[in-house]
Amino acid sequence: MFYIEKGGVPVPVDDPVEAMRDSAPHAVAKTDLGHVFVSTVFIGIDHNFGDYGPPILYETMVFPGKDGRVTDYIDLDCSRYATREAAKAGHEEMCATWRDRPVPTPEEEE
Repeated sequence: MFYIEKGGVPVPVDDPVEAMRDSAPHAVAKTDLGHVFVSTVFIGIDHNFGDYGPPILYETMVFPGKDGRVTDYIDLDCSRYATREAAKAGHEEMCATWRDRPVPTPEEEE
């Protein structure tokens, strides 16, 4: 199922082209922590792959960053949410988690 956001509220649409044409801003929050960049967005496609529960329409991701820019699009962390409010709270939690956490080197990830 596809969604667009109107006034911060997800609205289902049957036509994926309509969802793609939606020009509303999809960013919920962006935070540059110096060493990482935290981004929370409305993704517009239900990521609840089960047969129960609400649609999962928001996503927070953490990317390596420097000087306000993403330096690599490999994600370091990711969480998804059903509501804009939960996404905002999750963004703040992700920022708190990564504020003093160093970016792992490739050797540490193996």
